[in-house]
Amino acid sequence: MRPPYRVRCGNYSRSRDPTTRDPTLTKVIRFTREGWPEKKDGDNPAEKFRKTADSHSICHGCLLYGARVVIPAKLRRQVLDLLYESHFGIQWMKHLARTAIYWPNIDIDILDLCRQCSTYAEHQSEPSKAAIHPWLLPEKPWGRFHIDHTINFLGCNFLVVTDAYTRNPCIHATQSVPAKSTIKLLQENFAHFGFPYTFVTDCVATF
Repeated sequence: MRPPYRVRCGNYSRSRDPTTRDPTLTKVIRFTREGWPEKKDGDNPAEKFRKTADSHSICHGCLLYGARVVIPAKLRRQVLDLLYESHFGIQWMKHLARTAIYWPNIDIDILDLCRQCSTYAEHQSEPSKAAIHPWLLPEKPWGRFHIDHTINFLGCNFLVVTDAYTRNPCIHATQSVPAKSTIKLLQENFAHFGFPYTFVTDCVATF
């Protein structure tokens, strides 16, 4: 899913008109142009933007926070639905939002939306996943190597062999990825460096 309201001039028009009709954002835009009043007004919704005032700018009639478009209130539910439609989860939704859009308390709104989802409610009480344990460093070079294929990179396939001790890669360009071709390329490495104690691959490779 593409992040909604990606920061391009061509997409500003979708939020420009609602911004001009949003009383809070029009005040923030005016303060951004003319300077913020010294006296704080706790009852003014625009005060929520004061702490991020140094990061605000205006482009094509829209308020920006850094490179992110500040979404007017009228469009926020629509944007949340776009973030949510692929069910990527809370953290991924926040990540997408941080690449393109902003409004105060957006993270809280994302969390509230997910809490309303029955799928999220079913899985939030599940036990957490087991911690990922890193590989131990081998005692010597070529004690363990890792292999994987890179498919159709720059118009070619590659077999990547990485020594876990030195982190040095051996890269073989290849037009074929079946086990027979892979073994032939690995034998070239064995002829140069000897046989390793352990090699690691994913579950896709078959030998």
